[in-house]
Amino acid sequence: MKKKVMIMSVLMFLMIIIYNLITVSDYITTSSITNAVYVNNYTAKIGNKLLIYSNPICYTNNDGNHVIVDNKFKKTNEYYKNTNNDISIEIPTIFSEIKSANLIKENFSMNIFPLSQNTTYSEEVQYKNIYNQKITALKYENYFFNNTDLYVSFTEFGFNTEIQFNSKPSKSYIKYKIKVDNAYIEDNNTDYILFKNIKTEEVISIIYYPTISSNKTFTNLPIKIENIEEDIYELTINLESIVNNSHIDYPIKLNQSFHMYKAKQPDTSIYSQSKETGHYLDSKMIIGNDSIRGEGRACIRFETLESLDIKSKDIKSATLILNEISDTKTIAKIKLLPITSYWCSPGLRWDDRPTTESALSSKTIVTTGGAYEFDITDLLKLWLNNKSKEGEKCNIRNGIMLINETPENVKAFASCDNGVLSTVLEIKLK
Repeated sequence: MKKKVMIMSVLMFLMIIIYNLITVSDYITTSSITNAVYVNNYTAKIGNKLLIYSNPICYTNNDGNHVIVDNKFKKTNEYYKNTNNDISIEIPTIFSEIKSANLIKENFSMNIFPLSQNTTYSEEVQYKNIYNQKITALKYENYFFNNTDLYVSFTEFGFNTEIQFNSKPSKSYIKYKIKVDNAYIEDNNTDYILFKNIKTEEVISIIYYPTISSNKTFTNLPIKIENIEEDIYELTINLESIVNNSHIDYPIKLNQSFHMYKAKQPDTSIYSQSKETGHYLDSKMIIGNDSIRGEGRACIRFETLESLDIKSKDIKSATLILNEISDTKTIAKIKLLPITSYWCSPGLRWDDRPTTESALSSKTIVTTGGAYEFDITDLLKLWLNNKSKEGEKCNIRNGIMLINETPENVKAFASCDNGVLSTVLEIKLK
């Protein structure tokens, strides 16, 4: 019996190695784009290949030209700024509770003041973030507490913070002061807080719940936001679960994003035990049996395909690339199914989930964190053939559903709202 168990363990180990060799590559980011012609704000053409991203890689300037988003640091006397984006990002070179980080888009802004008695100078460093990516970040040493470092990096929609606790924090909370003009809060979600325009009710900016990484697990920490005076809010992150846990192996990292809203290609998660309809702006899509939300699935579509002049006869291959970010190293069978009914991402619930069909599905084995490919060549050809046909259920606007055939082996994929990683549709033309 022991010999049989040992053989099975060896076979499982070999399967993981084989699957990794076949399916896993480095995370896909917009920084991998070179020598491209930009067809629209989501699409880059490189030779005979189209790369369609779920989040905008360009913005349209006042002259109507597509300008590539460039979030490299540009240092001035007082701030680090991004190079090119329709969202302006300003991070102070010296962080203190009277010097804010600023996000500005058109006539709207969000000012973020991390409340700490320490004043620290920035240092540009190479840093490995919570998703095991090597990135360029600004480091503020000993900012909130001694032996606790703040790292800030730019995203497509704003900036991301990671607080690295090198030892147990000396307080059970972290506070920020937030200023957003002419807005109100929508706080009925466990993934993020929305600031909406008082007049139009449109989303202005988003604060994501902080995620803690400890012992290869990811957990959202509770937060509280209060309106303390006109247009001023106090955000409190509860650290009690860290302070009161004597079994944590330090260092640990707390990841949180501050974003301005941008339109994207629609995607959303749905969960069997969740009554919320607000998962459409979540930065991750949990696929499988979540301990709190139940079974998780995701719906994805690329509406920009409608505007592209592509014919099915010109398609050589089509590959959907998704970034797995949980890095749990379990083996999961992830399947893509064509959706056959319309869905709306902001209001979608499990009980209202769209219908699917098994024909033209695609399946991939997912193990460690990284980029995974799904062949959707025949499905894309069908979508393109159906563009001019009324009433066809399998079409571009219905898209695909992501499910886990081994739901106990939970996986998490970056959504279009991740800001760093993006879902990509790679189309090779003949």
